[in-house]
Amino acid sequence: MAFATERLLPAYEQVPQEFKAGNLYTQLASAIFYGQPLPDARLELKPASVLRLYVAPCRPI
Repeated sequence: MAFATERLLPAYEQVPQEFKAGNLYTQLASAIFYGQPLPDARLELKPASVLRLYVAPCRPI
């Protein structure tokens, strides 16, 4: 298991379908995690955003 916080997550059946299939927010988190370009959106993240703070350090090397 890569992430030890799995026990704090809801059951997979409780996760809305839009998050299983992907949406703008899951694409955004994935792009930050993997260090890829952000998807087209009307959204601006500050360099020190909380999302980057929590997601970027976890990405694969």
